[in-house]
Amino acid sequence: MTTEETSSSTATSQQQAAVDIQQQRQNDAAPAAPIKPATPSSPAVIKNNQKIKVHLVAVGSAPILKKNKFLMNRTDNFGVAISFLRKRLKLNNNNTSTSSSSSLFLYVNSAFVPCPTEQIGDLYDCFGMREELVIHYSLQEAWG
Repeated sequence: MTTEETSSSTATSQQQAAVDIQQQRQNDAAPAAPIKPATPSSPAVIKNNQKIKVHLVAVGSAPILKKNKFLMNRTDNFGVAISFLRKRLKLNNNNTSTSSSSSLFLYVNSAFVPCPTEQIGDLYDCFGMREELVIHYSLQEAWG
């Protein structure tokens, strides 16, 4: 191959690269395809509404709630779920009490105890199953 052919080949490949970049920019600037409407049970609807379905499951001797599925905001902290459940179960909020009835343990995935400052939306994104976040609760320490 001569130097002229090599330089011509290089120029052609540079021109092709420039055309490819231009096409990519046009594709990026083009409006996105319309979003298909989600069904009422799809996760997209839950995310669009900024609500998460939380399923509270009693473990051991913990009282069973009559209604065990609730909607919570994605931005709510896990501490909101703790205080909500304490009110529902009518437990003391007084931490100085030695009574076992005031103890409450909440677990995600039957093993993980999240920090009260964790957001419900983040927990759902990481541990949600079947379009809900399952939280087990007990009055005694049940797992780990």
